[in-house]
Amino acid sequence: MHIIDTIKEFLVQGLNVVTTFNIETFLLLLILCLVGEALGIVVPYLFETTLILIGYSFSNGNIHFWELILLLVATEIGRLSGSYFMYLIGRGGTKLLEKWAKRLRINTGIRDSWLVRRFGKINLLNPFSVAIGRLLWLRIPLTFVLSARRDLKTLLIAVALSTMIYDGAYLVIGAVVGTAFAIEPVRMLPFLIGGLTVTYVVTFAIRRLLAKISRKRQMTAMPPQEN
Repeated sequence: MHIIDTIKEFLVQGLNVVTTFNIETFLLLLILCLVGEALGIVVPYLFETTLILIGYSFSNGNIHFWELILLLVATEIGRLSGSYFMYLIGRGGTKLLEKWAKRLRINTGIRDSWLVRRFGKINLLNPFSVAIGRLLWLRIPLTFVLSARRDLKTLLIAVALSTMIYDGAYLVIGAVVGTAFAIEPVRMLPFLIGGLTVTYVVTFAIRRLLAKISRKRQMTAMPPQEN
């Protein structure tokens, strides 16, 4: 029981941090976005859960509107800084890019053929088009293509737009949950983790399904070989 109580106390303290506006939450969001964007290191559940709890706290009045804006600014600063770092890596040439990607074990290419076709349809001069591409798992290749084109402006605008869409979605989810249900964050946490797990699984399944459909279409379109 002592271990369970210790874990519960730790969770309560952590939830108290992210459900109110403070410098710790601001720095947490900034660092998570910076590291995730620049190094590709992502802690599952942590970022999304934090955003949902922030939206939940906003709906309950524990976080004011201007504080919510400041927390969104933290995610924007983190992602913009990380993207600029990757932009500089891309500008450094192929050797530097390959060395960096190998050291961090980051795949800079596109594995799924359907994503290759989607990539070909992206208007690299349109920040909105690039932002949509970033949301469709094309963040890294788009960043390096734009760095090769030396188009920092389009990259940064696209990063800002995709950040608002992605982070805003989780904040809205948290706000809706907070408005519909009166439940303590510590009791809500298992449901959040379960919901995020379902979201991850469904997203992965959709991506695999699209890849499978794409491969079948390619095989169908291939002309029969002559004997």
